[in-house]
Amino acid sequence: MAAGLLLAVVVALMLPMSVRETSTLLNRGDFVLDELELEHYQEEGGEAGRTFMEGRLLSTGESYVTDRTSIVGLDLIRQLKRENRVQGFRVPVRYLPKQGRFWPAVDRIVQFRVLSREEFDLGFPVALVAANLVFVVLSVMLIRRGAGFPARPAGESAARSQSAPGQGMEPGASGLSRGARKKKREGAK
Repeated sequence: MAAGLLLAVVVALMLPMSVRETSTLLNRGDFVLDELELEHYQEEGGEAGRTFMEGRLLSTGESYVTDRTSIVGLDLIRQLKRENRVQGFRVPVRYLPKQGRFWPAVDRIVQFRVLSREEFDLGFPVALVAANLVFVVLSVMLIRRGAGFPARPAGESAARSQSAPGQGMEPGASGLSRGARKKKREGAK
């Protein structure tokens, strides 16, 4: 069970990446070239702390706030901050315009609608997403087995219906119908 729980933690850590990459793949043809004009960058708690940047997309004027510094590159944005050149700096990006309600809602969770050109050009990491799916299945199997829920072999439900009366039933139940129980009692007398 511990191994299953450990795999579940790995799955939880990989899930945002899997959702982001799958969402990007499903909308790949709708991404357009654009530029993100930076307005603000902030680092809280030093180099290991929380970071976020704010900007707007030039084609639509949409404001965009993210903690994903990979869009610009952490070293570059820190250098711009030291030189006081963040505001107005333009970064080429791939952008998915808002469509309906579903994809913007997904974007609020995993932020996939604005990607650096390099991130977009890397393509879909099939192996990582497939590994995450395998880990999901393995963790469920290991947790079930460790929690006392043995895996049910194929055809078990058919075998159970053909088993002898009383097998696999609650204590005190015979598996016989009322009429059969009555005949059995009368035959025992």
